[in-house]
Amino acid sequence: MLRPRLFLFIIVLLSGVVPLPPPSFAREVSFSRPLSIRWQYTTDQATHLTPAFESDSDLVFLPLSRGILVSLQARDGKLLWQTDPGGEFSASPATDSRRVYVASSESTNIVGRSPLPVKAVIRALGLQSGVTIWRLQLPTSLRGTLVATSRAVFGAGDDGKIYALDKDSGRILWATHLGGKFTSHPVVCDERIYLGNDLGILFALDANSGKPLWRYRTRGALRGTASLSGQILYIGSADNYVYALNRESGRLLWRSRTGAEVQAVAVSRNGLVVASLDNFIYFLSFGRGDRLWKRQMPGRVTAVPLITENSALFTPLAGDSCVALNLSDGKVLNSVIIGDDNNTAAAPIASDTLLFITTRRGLTAFENNSNKLAGQQTQKIRTSEKVFRYKKIV
Repeated sequence: MLRPRLFLFIIVLLSGVVPLPPPSFAREVSFSRPLSIRWQYTTDQATHLTPAFESDSDLVFLPLSRGILVSLQARDGKLLWQTDPGGEFSASPATDSRRVYVASSESTNIVGRSPLPVKAVIRALGLQSGVTIWRLQLPTSLRGTLVATSRAVFGAGDDGKIYALDKDSGRILWATHLGGKFTSHPVVCDERIYLGNDLGILFALDANSGKPLWRYRTRGALRGTASLSGQILYIGSADNYVYALNRESGRLLWRSRTGAEVQAVAVSRNGLVVASLDNFIYFLSFGRGDRLWKRQMPGRVTAVPLITENSALFTPLAGDSCVALNLSDGKVLNSVIIGDDNNTAAAPIASDTLLFITTRRGLTAFENNSNKLAGQQTQKIRTSEKVFRYKKIV
């Protein structure tokens, strides 16, 4: 059997693109075992944007307020460099083995003068130095998440356009106007790019030319992340439904209703993990979208969960914990306490052995206790299912 990382590498060689999202399975971090704090990077400038992780260099890039980006060594949290290009980051960054890509909005207002237009900029920074390699001004801010493939960086903006930029020069390869506003996360796979807009329309485009291939309209805004599994694309809408579409043709295969707007959809090995703004997590079958179970969270979940072999970690916006569920039955495995009013909308990410959670006070790296170094603080774990009022429906 191919190991997950080798399988992903083969996909990249064949298709020329990195299929992001859905998030990859965390291979060695276990939510069923106790976790301990490996290190913490403390700051009062944390944002709701998800950090970028570069596995080959073992680096984490954390976007802060006022346009500050810090580079941290993943294994120990050591600060390697910090850059302050200015403005405010408008999208979560992307990275590859040479650069990190950031999008920002820079205010040009001067006190006592009439407001001037906000300047939108995307930059490529050196991976090891943070020095700007190229900079491009755009007519509008990019939102959601940037996505980097072997050739290009993709982003979508407030002007209803999707942009593809050459990674080496920053030159615009193509820009396709589709209307509406884009705040969702692009999915790039097999020379295609998929994303939805605030008008509820999901688009499939040719990643090389920007040519629209098909579109499908739902009855609510598409603000969250879509996921791919084989030939099927799954996305949630503000009309309370999860949609399963044939990714080649855009044909509807099924739709399944939840109790409120659907913010995040993620693929696991045995079903579809859905976060709805009714504070419930739904686990649906791949075939017809049948509900296998649902579980109530202590607050809304807007970030994409981190999926492991048989579990998922969620970051509710209320409460003091991140909650891990067993995907076979929806039962609570662990609740990692991070402090009252400390959760953000940033998604959790993982390396081979570490879990990274962004909070309002910075970034914390966790590891399983078997990897814990002597003298480090052990993170308190809640295992009781009575911590919050959960409900299961089969």
